[in-house]
Amino acid sequence: MAEHRRRLFGIAAGAVGASALAGEAAASARPPAGFVLVDAFPGRPGSDDSAAIRWALTEASRIGAAVLFSGREYRISETIDLPTGIQLLGTGAVLGAERRGPTGTILRRTSDVVMLRAKGRSFLRGGPMRHSIMIRGMLLHGGDQPSDLVQLISAARITVQDCFFVASKGRNLLLWETFDSRVVNTDFEWGGAPGDEIPMIELRSGGGLEYTNQVHFVGCRCESYPGTAIALTGGNTNEIFFTNCKLESLLPMANQPALALGGANVVRFGGVQVTSRGSRGATMRSLVEIRDSSFVTGDLYLEHLDGDGDAARLSSYLDLGGSQAVDLKLFVYDGSRRLSPDAYVSFDRTSSKACTVRGILRRGRDVMAQNWTS
Repeated sequence: MAEHRRRLFGIAAGAVGASALAGEAAASARPPAGFVLVDAFPGRPGSDDSAAIRWALTEASRIGAAVLFSGREYRISETIDLPTGIQLLGTGAVLGAERRGPTGTILRRTSDVVMLRAKGRSFLRGGPMRHSIMIRGMLLHGGDQPSDLVQLISAARITVQDCFFVASKGRNLLLWETFDSRVVNTDFEWGGAPGDEIPMIELRSGGGLEYTNQVHFVGCRCESYPGTAIALTGGNTNEIFFTNCKLESLLPMANQPALALGGANVVRFGGVQVTSRGSRGATMRSLVEIRDSSFVTGDLYLEHLDGDGDAARLSSYLDLGGSQAVDLKLFVYDGSRRLSPDAYVSFDRTSSKACTVRGILRRGRDVMAQNWTS
C-alpha cells in the first residue's frame, strides 16, 4: 500500500516562512519570485474576493508557486477548491482581529458554502487524491453558516499550521479519507452544533471511502464548542495522534463528551487536557468517550468545573464502552466530589477487554490514586 500511495501522491510541498514573505509582498506589492499575490488579481476587494483567489490559485498551479495573502480581510461567497501542491500563506492568525480591524489575514465566509475544499478521487478507486497542500498563517471565519468551513476529502499530506478556525455552525474541519497529515499550532472555536450530530472537528472513515489514518494534532486548542470538540467516526479511523492539546468549553449547551472516539484503532494521547462544565440540571455521560475502539494509549488531564453545583452532572469522566486494549493514565480534578472514584471510568463489562486505566485524583483537597481494569 505504501508504494501505491507514493505513486498516487507524488512529492510533498515544502514549508516556507509564511508571515515574513506575505508581509514583504504586501509592503512592496510585488511578491518574491516563486510566489503569487492574491491582491494582484482583479476582484472586488472588501466585497467578494472569490474570483481573485481562484485566479491566484490557477496561476500558482501553472507556474509552481505559493499563494500569498495580505494582512486584510478577504470575503468569500463561493467554494474555493484547492489543487494538489498548493500553499496558502497569510500574515498570521491574530485572535480577536475582527474586533479591532484586520491585523492579520482573515478569510471570511459570506454565504452558506464550504469555504475551502480539497477533494480528490478515492484511493479505493485508484486516485488521484489531492495532496501536498499547506494552509498557514490565517484566520478562517465561518460567518455562522451551517455548512462545513473546510473539507479535506480523499486528500493526503495536508498541513494546517498557525491558523484560527472560528464561527461555523457546521464543522470547522472535516477530514474524510485523509492520510499522512498534520494540524499544528492551530486554534478552533465556535464550531459544530449542540448535540451529537455535528462536532467541531470530525475525522471520518468509510461511507465508500478509505480509512482516515496517520493524522497528527500538535499544540492545538479547541474552545467554546457547543457540542463535541473532536469526533472520530466511521469504521477503523486509525493511527491518530494528539500531542499537547487543549479542549475546553464552558458553554451551558455543551453537555456532550468533548472527545468522542467510535470504532477507532491506534490512538495516542500525549498530554491532552479536557475541561467541561455543561448546564445545571443536565446529565453529561462523560468528558471523553472511547467506544468500540482498540489500542488507545497515553495520558489525559480531565476537569469538570462543578465546585458550586451549578454544572451538568457527570455519569463518568471516561467511558470505555466496548473498547479493548486500552492503556491510559488519568489526572482528574473533581471539584464537586459527586461521583465515587469507582465511577470515574465506566466499562461495558461484557465486551471491554484488556483495559487498564491508572489515575491520580484530586477531590477537593484530597489526592488519591485509583486504578480501573477490565
